[in-house]
This record gives sequence, C-alpha cells and structure tokens, in this order.
Amino acid sequence: MNSLALFIYWELVFVFCAALAALFGVLLFIKYKRFKTWKTARMEILKIEIQKINPGGRLHVAYQPFIEYSYQVNGTSYKSSNEDLSKPFFPSEQQARDYIKRFTSNSGLIVYYDPLDPSDSVFEKSGQLTFSIISMMISAFFLFVALAGLYYKR
Repeated sequence: MNSLALFIYWELVFVFCAALAALFGVLLFIKYKRFKTWKTARMEILKIEIQKINPGGRLHVAYQPFIEYSYQVNGTSYKSSNEDLSKPFFPSEQQARDYIKRFTSNSGLIVYYDPLDPSDSVFEKSGQLTFSIISMMISAFFLFVALAGLYYKR
C-alpha cells in the first residue's frame, strides 16, 4: 500500500471514529433532555450486591454496586437494574458499601421511568450528560487529528 492510500485510510478511520463518538454523544444528550419529561414511581429493591471487577487483569481492582429493583406503572410490574453507562464504580469496597446504604431501606425510594416506554428506567438521573460531553470531546479529538493530518500532508 503506498503512502497516499495509507494516509487516506487513516484519515477515514479518524473521521469515522469522530462521527461515531459524536453520534453516541448526541444520543446520550437526547436521552438526558428527555429525562425532564420522565415520571416517577416507587421502587422496591430486590437485590443488592457489590461486584469486584478487575478490568483487563490489571493490578488495581474496582467495586461496582449492582442493584436490582422493581416498580409498577399503571398496574404493570417492571424489573430492572443499574446496568447502564452511569453505573458507578469505587476504588474501595467500603466506598461501594457507603453508596448502597441509601438503598437498604425500601421506604421513599423512587425510580424515574420513560412515560413512552415504562420499561426504560433509572434510579439516578446522573451520568448521561457527563458521558455525552466526554463523547463530544473524544469526537473533537478525532476530528482534530484528522484535520491536522490534512494540514501537515499538504
């Protein structure tokens, strides 16, 4: 493969990555904006556990709370968990335990659900905007690298 073809290939890879990150960021931002219209329901905790994770076999370990819950909307029961992008993780097991303390009592716990799709729910509205901004920053980085490559190639 000659150098021009290789250059074009990498330019397209960076533009594709920029577009993908931007799309992901926009979708998260749309979901974040839709949170304003989401309704609330009382939730019941079904299961709480702390999962020890060791990403990629690295030396440091993190701890993630897994919370399974149920809720009712218009007489229909739904079951969900905190398996999404905003699932927090902690460097120590004690910090994870401190986080889940507020879920040990079933009184007064609420879940936010999408009125258009009640099976779509979260018990915390945080994270979506943060991940949206991070995705946009990654997109800008890839686009910058692609444009810098074009500038230096001429």
